[in-house]
Amino acid sequence: MNPNPPSTVNVPAVVHLVSENIYVGIKFTFWGGSGGLFAYERTSPPAAPVPLSITRLQDKVVLAWNDPAFSLQSATNVGGPYMTVAGATSPYTNRISGSQLHFRLIH
Repeated sequence: MNPNPPSTVNVPAVVHLVSENIYVGIKFTFWGGSGGLFAYERTSPPAAPVPLSITRLQDKVVLAWNDPAFSLQSATNVGGPYMTVAGATSPYTNRISGSQLHFRLIH
């Protein structure tokens, strides 16, 4: 335990929330002394990725995801640029033809 809490001001640290197994970045920006006042900044825990399943069905590929808040995007190059697939909802079926396509979900 640090006997001098004001020395932690502007020092980046990490907090481990054991019960959720989440790591959060934290930095105290103010320490008010004996009154117990303090201020801090923290990072948000990373969001769990939404799984995108891809299944081949004859000459088609079926893409499915479980969160409708996400939009499907495609690109001919894995590095992009990606474009949102207009009107795509899960499950989305795409005919296998033409150029190779790469897919991703965005929020």
